[in-house]
Amino acid sequence: MTSAVSASINKAEESKMRNRRHQHLFNLCRQCLPIFLFGLLTGCQDGPGGSHSPTADAVVFSGYGTWSPSVIAVTMMLRARGLVTDTIGSVGSLAENLGNYQILVIPGGDPDNLLPELGPVGRSAILSFVNGGGGCLGLGGGAAVLSRTVNSRDGIPLLQGEARWPVAEIGLPPNYLLTDVSLAAPDHPLGFGGRNLYTTLYRWGPRFIPADSALVDVIYRYETTGAAAAVAFRYGFGTVFLAGFQPEIEENSDRDSTDFAQELADPETEWDMLERALDYCWPR
Repeated sequence: MTSAVSASINKAEESKMRNRRHQHLFNLCRQCLPIFLFGLLTGCQDGPGGSHSPTADAVVFSGYGTWSPSVIAVTMMLRARGLVTDTIGSVGSLAENLGNYQILVIPGGDPDNLLPELGPVGRSAILSFVNGGGGCLGLGGGAAVLSRTVNSRDGIPLLQGEARWPVAEIGLPPNYLLTDVSLAAPDHPLGFGGRNLYTTLYRWGPRFIPADSALVDVIYRYETTGAAAAVAFRYGFGTVFLAGFQPEIEENSDRDSTDFAQELADPETEWDMLERALDYCWPR
């Protein structure tokens, strides 16, 4: 990640995040104490997916192929939620340190560059992390690469199915625009309490085609085509949320610390959608 991007993320947040981190640490200790005591009394066993003993909250991959505005915006959303959040740009460092986190975010980007950048090392680390109980969010192009098949090439098979991008009926590169996604699962925890329709940024992201619809919940659909726009599912002991659009970008607000697409008139925020996704994917 460049120093300019890091400065954009940290400049306005440093002082208020200090208070948030203190409060978050207090809440985390209060929540974990009963679990710790239970573990002392009963002993702890790793599940067949391996152990998951995180020491921090969330990490955003920021390596080659990722889209800087997405990296910045999703980091700001996570920090606004009060989470201790890091960005890691090296695949080797990501693989080495992934077990320190609760949540992994693969932000928007170009799947054609992201897939070879993550390579076998990133693939193995991500699959092991989620299988062992970690939560994972993929956004835009970052969601595409977390599918078994990405435009007829091998991806990182968290989603057992296909990701096909772009959705030509909505928009083709290099254009970006606002599009509507409609709630397909109102009784699902990811849909409950949210809007029935969101207007959100589309930037060449995928539609999803699960191999087995019984194992994957379609949460939102593109209004234009009816195709799956966001899905959620279990992988081993972990939980995954993939969105083919870019809910992290706040077109009408500077709270995401980017000025991308400010000329577009988005009528609402989608950060509440991401907050529900965090809650749903948080390791249990």
